[in-house]
Amino acid sequence: MTVEEKRQLEAAAKAYSTYYAEFQDQWQHDIADVRSILEQHQDQADIFLGGVPMIVADSIDFIARDLRTFCAGMMVFLIVFLVVIFRRVQWVLLPMLVCVCVGISVIGFLSLANWPVTIVSSNFISLLLIFTLSFSVHQIVRYRECAGESPDADQRALVGQMVRTIGVPCFYMVFTTIVAFGSLVVSGIRPVIDFGWMMAIGLAISFILSFTLFPAALMLLKPEPQGWGDDVTSKVTLYFAKLVQRRG
Repeated sequence: MTVEEKRQLEAAAKAYSTYYAEFQDQWQHDIADVRSILEQHQDQADIFLGGVPMIVADSIDFIARDLRTFCAGMMVFLIVFLVVIFRRVQWVLLPMLVCVCVGISVIGFLSLANWPVTIVSSNFISLLLIFTLSFSVHQIVRYRECAGESPDADQRALVGQMVRTIGVPCFYMVFTTIVAFGSLVVSGIRPVIDFGWMMAIGLAISFILSFTLFPAALMLLKPEPQGWGDDVTSKVTLYFAKLVQRRG
């Protein structure tokens, strides 16, 4: 293809994408109108609506509803989890800030790339939030360990030590996970291939934001006060850690 032909193809593809989106929107409105008319006669006869337009409209509605439900449920779960584990406002707000920014960035990228979400990939946001939370939890735990080991250190030293020591293990973790999701691109099934690419790109965005936004926001706060380790959860985890060391 010549340069002009490629430009024409790109313009045609963009025009078709815009038209198809408007067509789907009109479809959904038509289906809703038909159903409202059918409801007026349900007491007189059993009327059923079928056909490809209805299936397509309902599938899009199911995906949108799943995204809203999964995201809302996952956000509530993450907040409760952070409150129970860390019991400090900053350790709830910072991870949630990173999770929200990752979600907005990934959804914005998919929209910019005109990458539609299917039923197969509709739960990618929930998975990304879980991975993003794990990065934040690793950083929080390591930061508190550094604060306990160096109580007189300033915030910059604590954050720097946190990023240096926990960044490499998290990088290997996200790299191997990207490889795992990347293996889906050879499946030959289009929705599965798209899901693999979405997760691979989303994990890369999650890692970058987690290790830039979280430390930057943490720099604006004061160092962790002492006495955080005198709770039940730390005693339980330290007990099992010592048990493994003694009886390896």
